[in-house]
Amino acid sequence: MIRTLTLSSGACAGSDGSATATARTTAPISAVIYSVYIDYQATSPRVGTVGTIRGAIAPKVPVLAYTGNADVWKRLMHPASSTVDGAAIANQGALCVCCDYLELVVTLANAGDVVAVTLLYEVV
Repeated sequence: MIRTLTLSSGACAGSDGSATATARTTAPISAVIYSVYIDYQATSPRVGTVGTIRGAIAPKVPVLAYTGNADVWKRLMHPASSTVDGAAIANQGALCVCCDYLELVVTLANAGDVVAVTLLYEVV
């Protein structure tokens, strides 16, 4: 069954251009993550805002890193390493599998900016 989970950064703290925020799921997620919706919930979010969705337990493997300020869906299919005659196989990829708490880390934002991410996933 496909499910959704929304994780909000809360208001970023600090100075404009260097404000930060971190949020973490309350329970571990054991799932295949298919896509992520990034929602900048600020009136004028900083263009260079950097966000990372990653595992919360070392080694904190990134699920998705992004830069920008536009609301957007990101499909998570990591490129396959298989090749044919030295060229990558088109439309092939490895699923993004997670078994960890997830953490949203926002950096280089303006003070008060809020970023929410919605994960589209299937429990494994």
